[in-house]
Amino acid sequence: MTKNQLKDSAKEFEVHCDDLLVSKLGRAHGRISKRVIKYKRQQTQFKCRKQYTWKWWNTVWPDIDDIFQAEIDLIAELKELVMQRETEKVLSNEELEHCWLIVQTIDLQAQIAKVETAKPWGRDPKDPRVKPILRDLVYQHWVVKCELIERMKKEAWSHDLVEYVQEFLEALDPPLESLAWLRGIFISYAHKDEDKEDLHILLESIESELRDKHYISLWYDQHREKGLVCGDIWFDDLMWQIRNRDLAIVLISKNFFESEFIPKHEVPELCRRREEEELVIFPLILEKADWQNEDWLKDTQYLPSDDETIRANYTSLEAKKSFYAKATKALVHQMEKLST
Repeated sequence: MTKNQLKDSAKEFEVHCDDLLVSKLGRAHGRISKRVIKYKRQQTQFKCRKQYTWKWWNTVWPDIDDIFQAEIDLIAELKELVMQRETEKVLSNEELEHCWLIVQTIDLQAQIAKVETAKPWGRDPKDPRVKPILRDLVYQHWVVKCELIERMKKEAWSHDLVEYVQEFLEALDPPLESLAWLRGIFISYAHKDEDKEDLHILLESIESELRDKHYISLWYDQHREKGLVCGDIWFDDLMWQIRNRDLAIVLISKNFFESEFIPKHEVPELCRRREEEELVIFPLILEKADWQNEDWLKDTQYLPSDDETIRANYTSLEAKKSFYAKATKALVHQMEKLST
């Protein structure tokens, strides 16, 4: 690329960044920011009159706002870097190309979700169009994060460029972690089954695959990192998870049906949400139990099939790996259907 071509490309980059900051990303961010302010001002009103709505958006809007702000900061810094380097006549073709790739990665992967999220109907969490778009927004930004990390490893970026991108990734992590429940799965299980090692191996194996490759998180009350902790109002937190995650794994065992809590509280809410909000119930059969006579389960496809159970038929390491892979594939398929 000649000096004149480099100068023209730098100018084009500046215009493109301005377009993102002012008309596209900036406009979406502005709408979200105004909505955050609005809901914060109405906090008392919403706690009294619409507690569910307030709690939902008090969780969502600030995190979306942080995601958009992180992108705005990075694009503004890259624009300033290119303009400064070009003015000083030290801008290289490679550095400009890397800046273009970074901005295009941010823009192309998540632009639809940004625009859709800023639409007026996005205020109502019960609108059926809201969750799929927010779920896609979270997933696409996770993809952006992974792509940028891979590029930093493989490409020779300048020190300033690496520093800016690392700051962006650090700013992106907290809101993405906070919004992980949008692509999350609730686990319903009997506490008496916790004593058996196979339960923890099952959950950890499935979670590792889902989290690392598909950005899907599991939640259960005894989760080491995300579960209930001392001081939580456990019933409210548990029911909030049930009401806001769109897929539930139920780990079927004799203890599951003998539990005093699960049939009385968890199962009715899961069934209500499946009927009214298309929640997916995903049964995994730990051991033989009289579950075929349960109306809410008998017509639901389950794993393992053909009257097998995890504990009786998947005892060897190879058999367990095979089952975990099959269950993970089915879970990913169901999660992707929720986003369409």
